[in-house]
Amino acid sequence: MTEDAPWLFVVNDRNPRALSPKVGGLVQPQSWFLDLTTVWVAS
Repeated sequence: MTEDAPWLFVVNDRNPRALSPKVGGLVQPQSWFLDLTTVWVAS
């Protein structure tokens, strides 16, 4: 069954975190998808 599988599911669930006060806009996701389009980094 695995040899003829039409899909291959790959997940790297490392739970990324933003720990710097210079990083903003990161919303912790409820699922594994992390949207980085809202993230900003102050200089």
